[in-house]
Amino acid sequence: MKKQRRLPVEINLALGFLVMILAGAVLLYLPVSHQEGKSLPFIDALFLATSGVCVTGLTPVDISITLSTFGSTVLMILFQIGGLGYAVIAALLLGLIHKGGSLTEHHMLFDTFGADNDMKFNTLLRFILASTFIIELIGTVLLFIPFSQNYSVPRALYIALFTSLAAFNNAGFDLFSTSLLGYNDSPLVLFTVAALIIIGGIGYVLMMELLVR
Repeated sequence: MKKQRRLPVEINLALGFLVMILAGAVLLYLPVSHQEGKSLPFIDALFLATSGVCVTGLTPVDISITLSTFGSTVLMILFQIGGLGYAVIAALLLGLIHKGGSLTEHHMLFDTFGADNDMKFNTLLRFILASTFIIELIGTVLLFIPFSQNYSVPRALYIALFTSLAAFNNAGFDLFSTSLLGYNDSPLVLFTVAALIIIGGIGYVLMMELLVR
């Protein structure tokens, strides 16, 4: 019996992104993802899903007036996955099945972040997930303070979460038609968003090494 050949890690990674983009496009195309009276052609939904997963921030429509809460949540999940990297999500899910991580998972994770292969797999994975959650949570809390002055508590919390995740993942999306122009006189918003962008841009491996040393 011939041993079944496995696809290279790079191919698996590319296929994973492709599946994520197509799934996101289908969800964004559904009527539930649009505000009342709005629609989104599939080509635009596909473009938006691709932009979300690849964290480019480009959009063919004004998402603040086109996407419903469900639609913007789908987009938020897409750029969160894109920011973390499909490799991390796959490694996390597979790690639940194979404790400690397989060799393939190691390669996917290290290749994605450029980490040293001597670095412990579980240590790096835990640091990535924990630091992401903590930093984005802090950003959400800080942004909620000024946003709550203009929106109801649930809406302000949601916008703060969306903005925090978008900034940390360098996604470039926002739920304001004028970006952050409405908060150009709010130091808390500007400094928080700027800090999230800088910290997110530094990268997990560098952050970990700076904290350890």
